[in-house]
Amino acid sequence: MNKEAVKQGFSGCYGTYATEAVVQQSIAQRLAALLDAHIDRIPNQAVEVGCGSGFLTQKVLERFPNAAWLLNDIAPSSKGYVADVAQQCNAVDATFELGDAEAMELPNGIDLFVSSSAVQWFADLEGFLKRLSESMNDGGAIAISTFGPQNLEEVRTLTGSGLSYLSFKEFMYAVNRHFDIVECTEELSAIYFDEPVEVLRHIKQTGVNGAFRQCWTKGKLARFAEAYKMFRTLKGYSLTYHPMYVVARKKKLSRS
Repeated sequence: MNKEAVKQGFSGCYGTYATEAVVQQSIAQRLAALLDAHIDRIPNQAVEVGCGSGFLTQKVLERFPNAAWLLNDIAPSSKGYVADVAQQCNAVDATFELGDAEAMELPNGIDLFVSSSAVQWFADLEGFLKRLSESMNDGGAIAISTFGPQNLEEVRTLTGSGLSYLSFKEFMYAVNRHFDIVECTEELSAIYFDEPVEVLRHIKQTGVNGAFRQCWTKGKLARFAEAYKMFRTLKGYSLTYHPMYVVARKKKLSRS
């Protein structure tokens, strides 16, 4: 995973993210609803990674404004967005840390960890989850959404590039090694465009272009548009999303 490409992909997109990232916004709402259904303990120390322009940040800070929040993103432009969200939510202690979450030092005594549409970029998710569990208090909880193998499958099929996603089973296995799963689910959804070029524009404006290492010449773009006709439906040209969700709690230590 080229984290610099990820950083560059997201650094310039947050201005259009609020209007373009409709799927990611819906995913954040779904994840927040799962959190509401299962997390009744008010956290003292909480962490969000991949906070972006603040879709999930706003929802969790509204629920837990008195927690000490560590908010992280790889793109510098995220800081201003989440600072505004923290102010709107009257968060008493919200700190932003710029950088790769996998290299970030986690605080001790975490009660709640949340992340929406971000951990698919991790090089070693299971290793991060192990480190996270070790930094959490007993009874600490996580609420995470990521993406599965059918995500953006149309573009990945035609370009031969993109992320290598964990399957739902692999994702649950990684989580279950360090956490007891409370609820997990996956779903498929699609959005539609009038022209194939709009698919590429959408990907760029939502920051995902860092996963597709393509140099789009005029000829290559024309061939892509022609090939994309295989994905045309009555609603338009489809682009598939495959979100996966989990809420879990830190495993209790076995007593001998």
